Amino acid sequence: MPRLFAVDSMAVLYRGYFAMIRTPLINSKGLNTSGIRAFLMQLVKIIEEEKPDYLAVTSDSSEPTFRHKRFPDYKATREKMPEDLVEQLPYLPRLVEALNLPYLILPGFEADDIVGTLMRLCREADIEGVMVTSDKDYMQLVTDKIVMLNHRNERIGIPGVREKFGCAPEQVIEMLGLMGDSSDNIPGVRGVGEKTAMKLIAEYGNIQSVYENLENINGKSLKEKLTADHENALLSRELATIDCHVPISVTLEDVHLGETDLYDNPKFYALLEELEFRTLLNRLHKKMAAGSKKQEEVNLREDENNKEKGEFVAETEGEWNVLEISCYKIETAEQFRSYMSEVTEGKCLALALNTQGDHQLEFRLLGLALCANQDRGIYLDLRNADSESTEMFAEVKKILESEAFPKIFHGLKKAVQLFTNLGIELKGIGSDVMLAAHITDPLGRRYDLDYLLGRKLNLRRKPIKSAEKSPPENQLSMFEEADKEEYILHCENSSIILRLHGQLGAQLKQTGMEGAFRNIEIPLAGTLAKLELNGVRLDVDGLAKIALEFDGRLVDLRQKIIDLAGEEFNPNSIVELQKIIYEKLRLHERYKVKPKKIKLGNQMSTDEETLEKLAADELPRTILAYRTLNKLKNTYVDQLPTYVHAESGRIHSTFRQTGTATGRLSSENPNLQNIPVRTSEGRRIRRAFIASGADKILISADYSQIELRVVAHYSKDPTFMDA
Repeated sequence: MPRLFAVDSMAVLYRGYFAMIRTPLINSKGLNTSGIRAFLMQLVKIIEEEKPDYLAVTSDSSEPTFRHKRFPDYKATREKMPEDLVEQLPYLPRLVEALNLPYLILPGFEADDIVGTLMRLCREADIEGVMVTSDKDYMQLVTDKIVMLNHRNERIGIPGVREKFGCAPEQVIEMLGLMGDSSDNIPGVRGVGEKTAMKLIAEYGNIQSVYENLENINGKSLKEKLTADHENALLSRELATIDCHVPISVTLEDVHLGETDLYDNPKFYALLEELEFRTLLNRLHKKMAAGSKKQEEVNLREDENNKEKGEFVAETEGEWNVLEISCYKIETAEQFRSYMSEVTEGKCLALALNTQGDHQLEFRLLGLALCANQDRGIYLDLRNADSESTEMFAEVKKILESEAFPKIFHGLKKAVQLFTNLGIELKGIGSDVMLAAHITDPLGRRYDLDYLLGRKLNLRRKPIKSAEKSPPENQLSMFEEADKEEYILHCENSSIILRLHGQLGAQLKQTGMEGAFRNIEIPLAGTLAKLELNGVRLDVDGLAKIALEFDGRLVDLRQKIIDLAGEEFNPNSIVELQKIIYEKLRLHERYKVKPKKIKLGNQMSTDEETLEKLAADELPRTILAYRTLNKLKNTYVDQLPTYVHAESGRIHSTFRQTGTATGRLSSENPNLQNIPVRTSEGRRIRRAFIASGADKILISADYSQIELRVVAHYSKDPTFMDA
């Protein structure tokens, strides 16, 4: 049977935009393309996979509708459309026109009404209709031959309507008349929610019948609400009803899909290029080259903040473009000066560092790649101690200590530490794309360059074999060939950093996070670099004394546990402890405690929570004391001295700015943020951290309820402010 697909473009656009609100798709021009991409991907999917006989795209007009005239506050509570979504609107008609599809819009009417009219044409012609939208209002139009296709690629028919509203499709307007619709500011009957409306319509069928049987309805309060808002109920029903007879001159023949071409369409391709939808463009090019218009799966990139299956928000980059960059190795200081002479002052320089060493004090610079143009990078090998390398390093030092060129890094903190070790004061810091990626996508799990290359740039590296080609003779012939695997890798890294800088910079502005990034995160990276390099002194001798003391106390506690148990056993063994507590002493029965189930032994837990419930008995109390002391010794007393650096005599922990989604720092090697403080033994361990000299002291400072104070400041709530 022939099928007509009617797309509510604004509904799809809105959903795509807000699905990616935390990680919007920003092209190199700074345009947010999340919404228009979602619309386009769904449209392409329909054309390729569904192969409809008829297809139309509908849209809302900017003029007030007949509903506004009937009820001036209709949709009055909706927030203004975001500016970066408004910027995408002009592309809707352009894309639809390029595909030679009808773009239906009528002043005074909504897309709902145009779709409703198209569905009426389907009923009259006895063909199937598919409404491409997730808007629940459309459920009133569903029949045995008319369905909805939502953003999850699910078809919603009559059973789906009954599941949502508990009624038949034609009764949806009765439901909305009673319960209203807050998204459209349709009032309904105040105090009547979905459950009450569902019950009333199930019993009486429609609003008119509800009011005809008002005296038979149970509940004085409900009767009063219905009586008071009788007019609102009728008005709301009217506002919720989709008009299926809008005065638009369109026939089925006008929306026939016959002339649409995805594969040999220069006008459409030009728009894809303008929007930078290159993955889709490449795929369509390949299909055109193959001369095939067979169905091909349209893969969608999964949104990190929306895991719903089938969400049309972005492409999965199954066939990413190849990163193209010309890579050269600098051999002399003169060559480097020649390269820099072509770089305009103020232009951003992306630096990719080739380093050695895992400790802040032991970082060593082997070389660096530099990129001022994303299509061309240079690499300097600085590991040698000859005069030429020394002169090149001196030239690099001038650039690094100059404010003339903003420097872009991936891992600014490490760069600051490396250059500090080399006696270089880094100036003119432009950005750190790793921090920028975290700020724009705080829920992301990875921020390494290879991941960001695919995730943000839709690119992949060129395989080494295909990259190993000599540069054309007319391209910087003074640069000699070198070790491809090393210098090409770092040149590529510098190009990736520069490309990411452009895209993430636009994204920071779009999300309003540029100020926090520039004024907090970038300066903090420098502060943390110095903090880590300085490190903190540890009283190793004091901890050694504590270790001896803890050893003695652990021996005593272990013996006490064995005495209380009445037999020799290993307190560190879960299975042996289970037998003592649950099988021999049966403490859970005595204290009426139901232990959690585990997979070991008799499947009854001996964790801290369970033992605390049994702590009325001395044995569980002693075991808890033993475990606490044993953990303190093994985790802190024994381990902390192993992190003391041989040369500095201090601990140099690593603080990560990208370790948490909340913006808090995380600490590792060792973790200095979980040193115990609540017990006397824990406080003794904290006192092992000492000032670096007799003339210095350590200060402990903490914000008092900072989160609540921030809420009070922004909310201006009187109670919060007084507190």
